[in-house]
Amino acid sequence: MNFRIDVLAENGVPFRAVFFPFGESENYPSVNTGQPMVEFYDKRYQHTSDGQFTGARYNLSDLFEDRKPFSGLILDGSVESWRIDGDTFETVVRWLKSFEVLPG
Repeated sequence: MNFRIDVLAENGVPFRAVFFPFGESENYPSVNTGQPMVEFYDKRYQHTSDGQFTGARYNLSDLFEDRKPFSGLILDGSVESWRIDGDTFETVVRWLKSFEVLPG
């Protein structure tokens, strides 16, 4: 099963969201939240096979909070381009919700 999705944000930045259903990061093995989580990468820079880690790592429960309408996501406030608009964020959330391993 592919646990990666590539999206193009409204600002033109290609991002990759990587889903870790058991909370263990592939790129950062010391990270284990014990809960399903998502990391976000900037695909313009190949610091890892997924791109440059934006520093944004979220437990799914945080991303699934009621956000209607989707307002987007600031991945790192100090990097102006690391922002995901609402429509792109909604695409990521819908993708995450498609996994059968997740609670409804």
